[in-house]
Amino acid sequence: MEIKFIKSQKGVNQLLYNSFLYQKDRQHNEKTYWKCVEYLTFKCKGRCHTVDNQVEKEIGEHNHVPKVAVIKAKELYSEIKESSKTSTETPLQIIAAATSTSSQAVCSKLPKIDSIKRTIRRQRNQASGILPSPTSLSDLFIPENLRKTAIGDDFLIYDSNDGADRIVMFSTSRLIDTLVSSPHLYVDGTFKTAPSLFFQMFTVHCII
Repeated sequence: MEIKFIKSQKGVNQLLYNSFLYQKDRQHNEKTYWKCVEYLTFKCKGRCHTVDNQVEKEIGEHNHVPKVAVIKAKELYSEIKESSKTSTETPLQIIAAATSTSSQAVCSKLPKIDSIKRTIRRQRNQASGILPSPTSLSDLFIPENLRKTAIGDDFLIYDSNDGADRIVMFSTSRLIDTLVSSPHLYVDGTFKTAPSLFFQMFTVHCII
C-alpha cells in the first residue's frame, strides 16, 4: 500500500498509515523505522517499517483509537501552508477557503487563527526569499540583490560593519554626481522613521 506523509508543525514528515500517525524513529540502510506519535502519551507500541515508500511491516498493536479529527486537521494545516506560498489572497481568505468544507470537529483541532496567520506570512516570506528580521546590527545581512538597483547599478556604497555602531549608506554614482553638481543641498536627520535597529536615518536631497 502506498504511504502518505503529513508535515508536523515543525515541518517534519509524519507517516499516515491505516488512520494512525507515526514519527520517524531511526533509519538503517534503506529501511526506515517508525513509531506511533502516541508512544509517550499512551505508551503505544504501534510500529511500522518502510522501504522505498512502501510499508514492509506493521508490528505491535495500538492501545488507542485513531484520532481522525486531529489527522484531518494536520492535513488541512499542511494544505493551508502550501496554498499560502502561491495564493494572493489574504490570510483570512485562505483560512476561510480551506476550512469551508471541514467539520467543526476538524476545525477545532487547528491552531488558533492568529497562529495560522503568522504561519501563512512566514511561508510567504520563505517562498519569496525574504530574510528573517535580524536581532542586532551585527546580524544584519544585506543580500546581493538588495545591494544593487533594478538596472544593476551599485546601491550599497558603504558599510562600516562596525557592530552596534554600524553605518550603511545607499546611493548610486549617478545620484552622487547629481548632488555634487547641485548648488543647494538639503539634509534631514530623523529618528522616528529609522529602522528599529538603527539610531538615526540621515538623508541628503537636492532640487533637480
